[in-house]
Amino acid sequence: KYEPKKGSDVNIKIFIEKETGRHLRTEYRHLNSAGASSNPNTSSRLTETHEDMTEDFDDFKTEGGITLPHSYKISLYIERNSQTYQAFWDAKFTDFYFNSKLDPATFSTGE
Repeated sequence: KYEPKKGSDVNIKIFIEKETGRHLRTEYRHLNSAGASSNPNTSSRLTETHEDMTEDFDDFKTEGGITLPHSYKISLYIERNSQTYQAFWDAKFTDFYFNSKLDPATFSTGE
């Protein structure tokens, strides 16, 4: 379990592989209270908001003398006022550059 020095209302769990010290997973959980409204009819319909995000790191290989994950996945789940939202992102990394000069255009947004 990770707790920031200045505190946080997010519950954070970090999973480390015992044998290698590799960071395998991080889980974030945030719970917002229902809040209140000046209108009693609206206030009774407000519910807590649950927000959960998970990061998974996998497919570790050595690049430039450093063992790095080549697979990164994020899952996001939000539940608010009886509605849910779920999203998943999956990235595979194939190229790694160390101490390389990069053309500033590499970071251009195309605008």
